[in-house]
Amino acid sequence: MWLRIVSSAACVTALSGIALSQPPSASDTLVGERVITIKPAVELKVLNPQTRQTEVTGTVQHPLLKVESVQGGYLWVRTGGAAGWIPRADVVPLDSAVAYFSDKIDKDVKDRDAYLRRAVVWYAKGEYSSAIRDFTEAIHLDAGDAAAFNDRGAARYANHELELALTDYSEAVRLDPAHAAEYRYNRGVVYVQQGNLERAVEDFTAAIELDPNYVWAYNNRGHAWFKQRQYDKALADFDATLRLASNDAYALANRGRVWAAKQDYAKAQSDFDQALRLDPHNALAYRGRGEMWLDQRHYDRALADFEKALENGPRTARLYLDEGIARTGLRDYGPALADLAVALRLDPDNADIYTRRADAWYGRGEYEAALADYNEAIRLDAEAAGAYAGRALLWATCPDPHLREGRRAVDSAMQACQLSDWRRPEWIDTLALAYAETGRFDEALKWLDKALESPAFPSHKLADARRRRQLYAARRGTSPTGG
Repeated sequence: MWLRIVSSAACVTALSGIALSQPPSASDTLVGERVITIKPAVELKVLNPQTRQTEVTGTVQHPLLKVESVQGGYLWVRTGGAAGWIPRADVVPLDSAVAYFSDKIDKDVKDRDAYLRRAVVWYAKGEYSSAIRDFTEAIHLDAGDAAAFNDRGAARYANHELELALTDYSEAVRLDPAHAAEYRYNRGVVYVQQGNLERAVEDFTAAIELDPNYVWAYNNRGHAWFKQRQYDKALADFDATLRLASNDAYALANRGRVWAAKQDYAKAQSDFDQALRLDPHNALAYRGRGEMWLDQRHYDRALADFEKALENGPRTARLYLDEGIARTGLRDYGPALADLAVALRLDPDNADIYTRRADAWYGRGEYEAALADYNEAIRLDAEAAGAYAGRALLWATCPDPHLREGRRAVDSAMQACQLSDWRRPEWIDTLALAYAETGRFDEALKWLDKALESPAFPSHKLADARRRRQLYAARRGTSPTGG
């Protein structure tokens, strides 16, 4: 089957952009418009400059095309890495395509090709439920077509029907396992979306075994490794992607995120900058570089990059969250709270957003609002370590004495440290502060020393930590007070 909705679509030879006879016209109303072929195997043609003869160089395998120029009865189109002329009579404009194929179906209810092409039109218009219905009709007419199940899976994925998409992709793999690279890849994408990263890696690996040059399979397997913090494996896959496609801005941006996670910020910045030179509108690169600046507490630079990411890509809850964190770091609490409110509208059950909004409330001195958000984050996610840590800090150090609760601060800080496997020295320091609030300075000193042993202890907090260490040492052995 010729539909390839999710993955790369074209299977034709790369061609020279030579006109049939005269220079193409850019004034025709079809220029810049999308069209769909009305029959299989539409031929792609160019003029051979040596023989001056028109040659067929391949066929258009994906029916949806964009017209770049027009000459007489021919349209110049580009499909994947190839370009050439196709007859104008072999396509219809996307805007009139539903009516065209509906008329064909009215004349022959078993016209499977018309159902498939109308399904592509619905998909292109974002009418995924209608696309699913037409793919289903095509499957009823031929239940052995693996690609039809693949394409219905793509429509179901776009329609947020992930389990049904998995079912379709699995059926495509079963029907045609020897040619299932695309189907395994698409199923892997769904597994990533569901958080089933091990299964995703299995499918991306199978796709690569079937097609060793499958660029996006390497790229997405690298992403799955990255989400599992398998950074060296992720780097290997992004390196493989770039060997196959050296100017792939997305692979560069993804590799930059891995370098940033490994705290090799020079290499990370190099990759992000190169990605943006190749594609100045690459939202992923802006977001990744912004997160890198955030890690280094360069909040102004982070904010600038997050704003560019919002300008050039989807306005996601994650981006508004990142922007809110940057503004909180700049102590610009009002706009930070506005960003975080938008993030919550987009993702109302996200515990991390509540935690970060609590941080902003705390910074603005609205301590009861902060406590309420920390509690809501923990209600949504009993393992929200950052919320336990923030709440502990509030109970231990709040300027409002009515909200100080030393013993509860100790319990909350201990929970944060246990959830993080004691890998966050700043949270171990919060435990020290909590013990100090209860008057147990021996415990405060013990935990502060443990925090200071870590090379990851935040450098901007060292001076205050050393001052408090002197205080704890001086008061060690005194009777507990407060709490």
